[in-house]
Amino acid sequence: MTAVETANLLRTVISNSRWSNAKNLLQTIKEITQRLIQAQPVEFAVGNIARRIMRLIREEYKGITVVAKNTDGQGLNGHSLTLSSPSPSNPPNTLEQVNEADTLDTIPEFDFAEGAPIPAGTAGSRISVMSTTSDSSMYNLLAQPEAEIDYSRQLFSLKQSIIQAVNELIEELDSVGNNISSQALDYIHSNEVILTVGKSKTVEQFLKYANRKRPFQVIVLESSPTGTGREMASSLAKAGIETILVNDASVFAVMSRVNKVIVGCHAVTANGGIISRTGTRIAAACAKHYAIPVCVVTGMYKVTPIFPENHADFNLLSSPDFVVPYSDGSLVDRNIEVINPQFDYVPSSLISILVTNQGASPPSYVYRLLGELYDAEDYHNEI
Repeated sequence: MTAVETANLLRTVISNSRWSNAKNLLQTIKEITQRLIQAQPVEFAVGNIARRIMRLIREEYKGITVVAKNTDGQGLNGHSLTLSSPSPSNPPNTLEQVNEADTLDTIPEFDFAEGAPIPAGTAGSRISVMSTTSDSSMYNLLAQPEAEIDYSRQLFSLKQSIIQAVNELIEELDSVGNNISSQALDYIHSNEVILTVGKSKTVEQFLKYANRKRPFQVIVLESSPTGTGREMASSLAKAGIETILVNDASVFAVMSRVNKVIVGCHAVTANGGIISRTGTRIAAACAKHYAIPVCVVTGMYKVTPIFPENHADFNLLSSPDFVVPYSDGSLVDRNIEVINPQFDYVPSSLISILVTNQGASPPSYVYRLLGELYDAEDYHNEI
């Protein structure tokens, strides 16, 4: 998976490259990501993962900065320590909520090995955490404009925190397929007819998971000229799913029998549309004609802040030999131009719902997803 390999590469850069502060690290990641994007402009996952990691770097920096400011003579992240001996009515190793305004969720974790040590002679004592400063310091830093934040400070534990955050991101990417397929029973019901286009690992896993408990039928478009739909149909049939393989030209004829269309995608654009394999737009348009819902199953790492202003800029042209073989000299000699695009752009108006590893969202909600995934200054294509 391109996303996992990109995350592994950038984790190696963070771990092995020489950088002294977050500002230098962000610049290094930007330069490397620009080279990767120039090599594969339509691999949107590369830029998306880089944006996620740059956001993680900023978040870890802000968190450590707040802790450093609040621990100046005030104990645990701006909280004071109160030690008392254990008793039957005062059990050990518990957090006492002294201030009703503070909850356990607002008390940050503290590593005694790296921070202030527990005073001698207090083993088995209870540690009561009392807030002595307001949590507004974290809010103020997060609300502060990025241009006003100084990322040039050297923080001792920053590298370790960033690597741990990237490891969590890689774990999330590894579990994307399972998290999406676990929602299959919410969208596929017994005896339904599902239509899909070509072969998608995510859609395949999604359908096989639903087949464990519910019988249904799948119509697979062969996705000419590559014919990846044949592989998809064969795989589903081996899993015990009733499968019908049809050519792309028959999509309108069979659509009246379909209950819903489930497809994967290459990327989700900022306006809620998708970039998917050739033939998906025709299937979605036919589904719109018959008022059939179109469900797109995809990972969050495919959500990109790029607007498809010119669809041709986000496409690849395959060899025309798949459509018109070079051996057919009678056509080649006539100077016929054959275009064989790999992707279709499907506008948000043809999509009913996006099912991601973090739940389902309508296409109009993509702008909120972008705000949760990336920082605004990383939105442009070259990062």
